[in-house]
Amino acid sequence: MSKDVLSMLGGRAQPKPKISKPANDQHISKKMKIAAFDLDGTMITTKSGMSFGRGPQDWQWFDSTVPHKLKSLHQEDYQIAIFTNQGAVVAGNGPKSKSYHNFCTKVNSIQQQLVTVESQLNIMVFASPKKPANTNSLSGSNLHETMRKPQVGMWDELEKYVKSQGATIDKDHSFFVGDAAGRKADFSDSDKSFASNVGIKFYVPEDFWTSV
Repeated sequence: MSKDVLSMLGGRAQPKPKISKPANDQHISKKMKIAAFDLDGTMITTKSGMSFGRGPQDWQWFDSTVPHKLKSLHQEDYQIAIFTNQGAVVAGNGPKSKSYHNFCTKVNSIQQQLVTVESQLNIMVFASPKKPANTNSLSGSNLHETMRKPQVGMWDELEKYVKSQGATIDKDHSFFVGDAAGRKADFSDSDKSFASNVGIKFYVPEDFWTSV
């Protein structure tokens, strides 16, 4: 798997985070602001118009404002993170899995486009794939359920990473954007519930990307 992708179920490729700390007070804990997003139907959508992508290149920005909005967040010292349930991705076989390879290719393509807008803009990706059918899988059903939104296992992995950098997450100034908000046309409320379970603000993409 490419080092550009933060691996599924807790592996890490570690972009250097931006951490705020007042220069005149070395006793104040370092804080990291998180701008978190769902992926499909929130940050991107399909070019084909299909509900699910037909390959790693079948994607486009949810709105033309997405790259520049992410650039602005980066300049405001936010760490950009993606939390996505990927039930169609089989990760157990690693590079041998076509769905796994396609997902990694797509995420790296997204990262490459963002770098053209802001060279230092790195995204952290937490993805929960399909549980392998192999009974010898290293992770059990409970772990996979914990890692799927609206459960907070993926967020817990982010917190572990942030702690390893000598920082804590500033939840008061962090937020999550997702399309599964429990609205009439939504397939679920898993994104809204995820934000609630984490304890951060929640927005739907239609409002977030078009706000000033």
